[in-house]
Amino acid sequence: TMEKVWNKEKKKKILDAFAPSPAAHAEETYKLTESSLNRYANTWVAMHTEACEATQIRGEQSDALLDTRMACLDRSFDRFSAMTALFSETADAELLNSAVKLTASLGDLSECADLETLAERLPLPSNPETREAVLDKQRDLDKLRLQSEAGNPSRALEGLQPILPLIEGLAHPPLQADALSLLGELQQERGDLKEAEETLRQAAEQAALAKDDRRAAKVWIDLVFLVGYEDSRALEGKTMARVARAAVLRAGGSTKLLAKLEGALGAISAGEMDWPSAKIHFSAAKKHFADVNDSSAQSRLDLAVSLLNLGTVLSSLGEFEKALSQMQEATEIWREAFGELHPKVASSHYNIGLLHFQQDEHEMALKELETALSIRKQVYGERHLLVAETLRLMALIASAQENYEETRELLEQVLEVQRETLRAEHPKICL
Repeated sequence: TMEKVWNKEKKKKILDAFAPSPAAHAEETYKLTESSLNRYANTWVAMHTEACEATQIRGEQSDALLDTRMACLDRSFDRFSAMTALFSETADAELLNSAVKLTASLGDLSECADLETLAERLPLPSNPETREAVLDKQRDLDKLRLQSEAGNPSRALEGLQPILPLIEGLAHPPLQADALSLLGELQQERGDLKEAEETLRQAAEQAALAKDDRRAAKVWIDLVFLVGYEDSRALEGKTMARVARAAVLRAGGSTKLLAKLEGALGAISAGEMDWPSAKIHFSAAKKHFADVNDSSAQSRLDLAVSLLNLGTVLSSLGEFEKALSQMQEATEIWREAFGELHPKVASSHYNIGLLHFQQDEHEMALKELETALSIRKQVYGERHLLVAETLRLMALIASAQENYEETRELLEQVLEVQRETLRAEHPKICL
C-alpha cells in the first residue's frame, strides 16, 4: 500500500514542484522533507507488519484489536498520502517554509501501538455504509487540517463549513470531536475567540463520549491557552487548567501533554507580566519536552519553542546569560530541523542579536544580525519588511556607537523598503 503513494515517481514529482522556487532554501528543504517522509514511511511499514504478525502469526492480540490498530494506521496512511499529494503541487513560499514542520506533524505513530488506549476508544460503526461514510469524512478533515497547517486556514474553514452538518448527522463522537476541534482552531486563527471557545467546549464533550482521553486533554489545553492568554481572562484560564491537568492524568499523564499545559500557563503568566511565574511554567514545559520519550522531529520542535519562551522570560527578568543559552539551544534545533537558510533560523539569529544589543554587546549583536540579514535577503529578497526590521536594529546599534553616517544610510534603506511595501500613511513608516 505504501508503495502506491511513496515511490520514485512521487519523489520526482515533489522535487519538480520544489525545484522551480527561487527561494534559497528550496533545495535544502526538499532534502529534509524527503528524508522525513522516508523515515515515516519505513516506520509505517514496519508497524503495519508487526500488527499483522501479532494477530496472525504470534496470536498475541485479538482480531478486534487488530482492526482497531489497522484503522489507526489507515488514517495515518491517508494523512501521509494527502501530504505527499500536496507537496507534488507547485510549492509556493508558504509551503516551502512550512514543509519540514508539516512532515514533523505526522508524528511518530506511537499512538497506533498504544494497545491499552486503542482498546478503550469507541470503535468505528459496524454498519458498512456508515463506517465508510465516517472514514470518508475523516479523510476530508485530515485534508482540511493539512491545508490549514500549510498556511491557508481561510480556505480550510470554507471547505469545512459544508460538511459539518453531514458529520453531525453521522452521530459518531470521535468524528464529531475531530471536526469540532478543527473548527475551533480555525475560528481561533480568525480571531473569533468567543465562537472558538464554545466550539472547543463541544469538542471536549464529544471527545469524552468517544472515550478519547488524549483528544479531550488536548482540547482542554487549547481552551486554557485561548481563554487565559488570547482572550486575557487569566483567572478563568488558570481555573480551567485544573480540568485540563485532570484530563491529562486520565489520559495516562503524557509528558508531552503536561509540557503543553505548562506552556499555556506560562503564556498566561507572561501576558500578565508575571515573569517569575512564567519562568516556573516555561521551565517545567522545557523539562517535560526534554523528557519526552521519543526522538520525533515534532518533539524537538516543541522543545525549541519552549526554549525560546523561557529565554524571552529570562531576558525580561534580566537573566541575560541564561536567556542567551536557551535561545542558542533553540537555534541549533531549528538549524538541524530546517537547514541553514530558513526564516525560522533567521528569526532566531535576530532575537539573539536583540538580546546582545540590550546588553550593549554591539559587536556580538551585529554578528547575529548580519547572519539574520543574509538569510532574510536570500529567502525574501532585498525588499521585504523583515529585511527592514533587521536593518533598523542595525541602525540603532550604529547610533549607539555614535556612527551617525552609517545610521543615516541604514535608516534610508529601511525607509525605502517601507515605502515600497506599506501604504503612505502607515504608522510604521519612519519609525
